[in-house]
This record gives sequence, structure tokens and C-alpha cells, in this order.
Amino acid sequence: MVAIYCALHLVTTSAADTAGVYLSAADFAHHHLSYAVTDANLHVGAPITNHLVQVTGADGQVKRFPAGSLYGIRKDGHDFRFVQTGQELRFKLDDGFYKIEATTPRYIYSSRYVFSAPRLYFSLTPTDTLHLLTSKNLLKYFPNQPALAREVAQDKKLRYNIVARNEDGQLHVAKIMAKYLPAPAK
Repeated sequence: MVAIYCALHLVTTSAADTAGVYLSAADFAHHHLSYAVTDANLHVGAPITNHLVQVTGADGQVKRFPAGSLYGIRKDGHDFRFVQTGQELRFKLDDGFYKIEATTPRYIYSSRYVFSAPRLYFSLTPTDTLHLLTSKNLLKYFPNQPALAREVAQDKKLRYNIVARNEDGQLHVAKIMAKYLPAPAK
């Protein structure tokens, strides 16, 4: 495991700072980049380099973080959560980072794999285990909401494409989940 090389300085995000790292789920929940930089100055290493995330500050100072020490990153205007999953990473294109697609009523993530279409996952809280988003798992984790699993299973828009989006660009499945699930307690 690679250590953090320099002391961490907390900074506020400016319009120019469109990328950076979240050290915790709380930082993410408050939209506070623990260390903010421009997209050009955030580099994510491959699994062979222990998922090293490197940021270069405006002063030219380089900071390196093992991805496992971070909650996630913001890159190219999108937030990603790092999840150490082991074997699965051999076929994962995003190197352990799951794109956060929605945060209400539950966290929904997407990920790309070499041999398949993008997959969706959900978690009950921002730090909870990721579960593959299927009608079976929805029924398992929300047993008091069988109508939710039934609607996801029967929805024609989702039948062949779980990552289908509405006209506004939002995930269609997130809209269905919002119908049945209350927002998690804070």
C-alpha cells in the first residue's frame, strides 16, 4: 500500500476546480472536495499501480493517495466512488471506481466491464456495500416494497436496458425507486 506523501490541505472548490478527491462519504454528501484541482491535474493510476490517485496542486506540489484511502473522486464533472472488490477488477474498465448516477432515494452507481454492457448497482447508504441492481435484489433489500421490484421487472423501458434514461438524462430506474422508497434518514 502506498502512503500519502504530503500533508493534506483542505481547500474550497472554485469554478476552475472541477476535479479532486473526497476523503470521506461526509465530504461527498456535503459536496466538499477534500482536495480540489482542475481535471488536467487529477490522474488515476491502473490497478497495477495500486489504484494510485495523483493530484497536482496549483503550486505544482504533487500529492498521491492510495485509492482505498479515498471515498471517491470527481473527474470530468462526474463523481465516482472507489470500492475495493478484488477479482472483479480484472475485467472492470473503471479500475474500482463506480460512477455515482443518483443519490436519492438511494445511491445508484454504474460501472463498465470489458465483456458486457454497463451494470447498475445500489447501496442503502453512501458507505454501504454495493448490490447489483436487479428486481430480485430490490425485493431482497426492500421486502416491504414488492411493487417496486415488480414494476422494475415489468417496465418495458428497462427490460433490455437497465441503464435507460429519461428525456431529462436521469436514470429511469431511479425515478421508479423514488416512487416507492422514502429518502434515507440523515
